[in-house]
Amino acid sequence: MNPHIQDNQIIWIVVAHRSEARIYESQLYDKSLTSVESLQNSMGRLKNTEFDSDGPGHTKDRFGPGKHAMEPKHDSVSQNQWNFAKEIAQTIDAGRVDHKYDRLILVAGSELLGDIRKNLTDHSMRLILASHPKNLFGAENQDQSKFEAALKELVAL
Repeated sequence: MNPHIQDNQIIWIVVAHRSEARIYESQLYDKSLTSVESLQNSMGRLKNTEFDSDGPGHTKDRFGPGKHAMEPKHDSVSQNQWNFAKEIAQTIDAGRVDHKYDRLILVAGSELLGDIRKNLTDHSMRLILASHPKNLFGAENQDQSKFEAALKELVAL
């Protein structure tokens, strides 16, 4: 057993992917998972090519007849992921303020996990018990019972 947590503490386990985040609650004494909240990011289901409907603009070369494609100032996919990570972090922070959990476990792909952590307040960051850079939303875990079994195995519940 982890010496930093007590049997009666409530642990929030946040499992996220670019299109969805699920928040589960667990207590060590009974090792069960209870679904608390689900966040959806419909834009996260789009393919990279579907974000920007048209191609990049073009500019003419000042010193000759050449044309060049202009790169966008930001990547729409990255911006969408950042915004979703911010929404997830705000939900986590609100849960902390409302005393809904005592400790926190984060599970997400490495890039999204980093974005979530960057958006969390220092108070919520101090409650993180573990972070797992893993996407649990793969095809092998589409069945809810398989998903929860993979999650329990990962976080050792």
